[in-house]
Amino acid sequence: MKAEKNLNKTLKISYKALFFSFALTLIKLLAGFLGNSTALIADSIRSFSELINELKKLLEVFTDMERLQPSLLEQGHVYSFLPVSSQ
Repeated sequence: MKAEKNLNKTLKISYKALFFSFALTLIKLLAGFLGNSTALIADSIRSFSELINELKKLLEVFTDMERLQPSLLEQGHVYSFLPVSSQ
């Protein structure tokens, strides 16, 4: 239960970071073109690379979840976190 709550918290933070990275990239790119500033355009490209990095981290979380869940279920973990005790 606690691990699932932590995972949901992590995903919410990742989604917010992804959204703000995308918004910041667009704002910097637009301001760079409107202000004819190569520095802002270059900074928007750097922000875009951070956006790609955030997306990569989010995809790694999903692929790790899919990879780990079947093996945990085979070991008797009902909800992928706690083992079933046999009494």
